[in-house]
Amino acid sequence: MPTGKDADPTMVWFESIWDRVKGGVFDPFWKAVGQATSEADGKAQDAARRSAAAAAPIIWLLGKTGSGKTSIVAALTRDPRAVVGTGFKPCTAHSFIYDWPGEAPVLRFLDTRGLGEPGYDPGDDIVYAERQAHVLLVTMMVADPVQDEILSALNEIRRKHPRWPVLVAQTGLHALYPRGAVHPPEYPYAGTDADDANAALPQELRRALHHQRSFFEGLKGAAPIFVPIDFTLPEDGYAPATFGLEALKGALERAGVEVLREVEESLADELNDEIAQRAHPLILGYAAAAGASGAVPVPVVGIGGLVAFIGLMLRALADRYQLDWSWARISEFTGAIGTGALLGFGLRYGLRELLKLIPVAGTFAGAALNAAAASAVVYAIGRAACGYLGAVRKGQVVSPEDVRRVFKRALDDAFDRPRLAKARSPNPEGGATA
Repeated sequence: MPTGKDADPTMVWFESIWDRVKGGVFDPFWKAVGQATSEADGKAQDAARRSAAAAAPIIWLLGKTGSGKTSIVAALTRDPRAVVGTGFKPCTAHSFIYDWPGEAPVLRFLDTRGLGEPGYDPGDDIVYAERQAHVLLVTMMVADPVQDEILSALNEIRRKHPRWPVLVAQTGLHALYPRGAVHPPEYPYAGTDADDANAALPQELRRALHHQRSFFEGLKGAAPIFVPIDFTLPEDGYAPATFGLEALKGALERAGVEVLREVEESLADELNDEIAQRAHPLILGYAAAAGASGAVPVPVVGIGGLVAFIGLMLRALADRYQLDWSWARISEFTGAIGTGALLGFGLRYGLRELLKLIPVAGTFAGAALNAAAASAVVYAIGRAACGYLGAVRKGQVVSPEDVRRVFKRALDDAFDRPRLAKARSPNPEGGATA
């Protein structure tokens, strides 16, 4: 560390108490984490869910019944529970919202009843949905040329919200394939008039895609993004069953739903086992909950916001690994991360903020981590927990060095790509949370 007149007074002070810090002043923090991990707290879980939901973008699925809305939710979340009536909760008489994951959502899907059904007046549902949504995802079966109800609702929505991103998923492509045809080996669609000249596409399909795009000419605001897709059941015989999924994800990311990239990047991480890959959205949700709650209190005596979120997340992760957090495991895990890892976090990412946690003259400073730091700490602990629990589940000897390495790497990821603490979505008009 620099000394003399060039020395940072804060760093000099920090160096002077280094030995005291190494002596275990963070022990109360880890003890509180252990207690929160072992004790169920329904109110804390509700608070985490609400905080995460406040940060999660809401995708409004608007389309006719059978146009593929639920299939899109299932494909994006990889959650087999994504079936209307299972995993959804009613918001109005005819609308449902699906939180993914349910414990601390990173994405929320608002599904209104299919427009155009006999005897159904969608007025109340549309008013409700307008207060919630951030991105509008319109679904249209490509073989269905009658979309008057959808277009009427969309024009009214865009009149009020001209800056809302609008994506149009043109679904059921195989319905217009020639007999015996299969999906192309590479996704060929541009979602523009360039598809009209693509001779590799069936002529009838090209005409239908163009006809539906023409519906949106003159729509107020930015031009919609068109994504032809075909999500089918395995028994339908079309491979892949989620044809165009990557194109849909890319379109959603361009519309501001960046959390999908976070989830996808976890799948390519060699440190993650299969359970950790599936658990990654859960970790992101709790990290978002910590960040969205603003100035998260860090308790030294008792259990409070940040510690409660960490404890809830650790319990949820243990459930995924079909393990329990015994006190021995809690002690081993928190000891593996330890004071040194938190201090490394402090030195690199915000020493002055972390110093508020350090006791001075026998008292504890009443302070809080900022949103980004709280989110990053929760994320890093979650990733480290997956490494720890994965080793325990396989019967391996846990390496504290490996746990710390995963923790520090996750902190690097969180701060280099600070989307975890980014609140809500690109919706300029805002909206309430369901």
